[in-house]
Amino acid sequence: MKARPAIATVKPGGWRAAPLSFTDWGYVEVLKWTGLAAMLVEHAALAFGAEPHGWAFQVGRLAFPLFLYSFALAMAGASRKKALRAASRLLPFAVAAQLVVGLVRAEPLLNVLFLFVCLLAWLAADDLPKWQRYLVKALCLLVMNFTEFHFAGLAMGIGLVRTFERESLVWPALAGSAFALNCFVDQTPAAVAAVSAGLLIAACGIRAPRVRFLLPGLYVAQWPVLAVLQRVL
Repeated sequence: MKARPAIATVKPGGWRAAPLSFTDWGYVEVLKWTGLAAMLVEHAALAFGAEPHGWAFQVGRLAFPLFLYSFALAMAGASRKKALRAASRLLPFAVAAQLVVGLVRAEPLLNVLFLFVCLLAWLAADDLPKWQRYLVKALCLLVMNFTEFHFAGLAMGIGLVRTFERESLVWPALAGSAFALNCFVDQTPAAVAAVSAGLLIAACGIRAPRVRFLLPGLYVAQWPVLAVLQRVL
């Protein structure tokens, strides 16, 4: 696999405009923030009794595709060591979120952070000996069966990473098919809207500073905050 050059680090100083680029940490970060905002709108509305398939649900469906695009841009061409390090850092947030999500809603599935841990483990396994690689990927498939977005999420994530690595035309087809399936199940055109939003962000040259651990930390923190607001308001 041909390694891709590292993503350029955005300069300190906050938000800034920059030339059109899909390989800039600032672009990756603004995709994350846009997805986080969409997700918070949905979770807050549903916590306070909004219609399950109302306007807030439609807004929230933008979040996952945007998170996947930022993930794929960041991890395309990444080394096994980088993927393992990212997985080990994200796993505690996934566990913490699972412990507190029940404060707001009954959640029989593992939260979406576990999906990204599985994606990272899958990528890291590519450089392992054959039997170890198959074992890790089998475990990922097992966990994905109990995770939000299930196997479609795994197919979308891996497909997008391989697409940005430009290994073959099979991967864009896989990612596109998984996006279409996810939209069909959710009954929303979120993938198309999210792609359009991502292109618009890049075309406008919008960038954001990179802040480590803040987004998964906010994902965990939202649940107890929403639980308190539910009881107070």
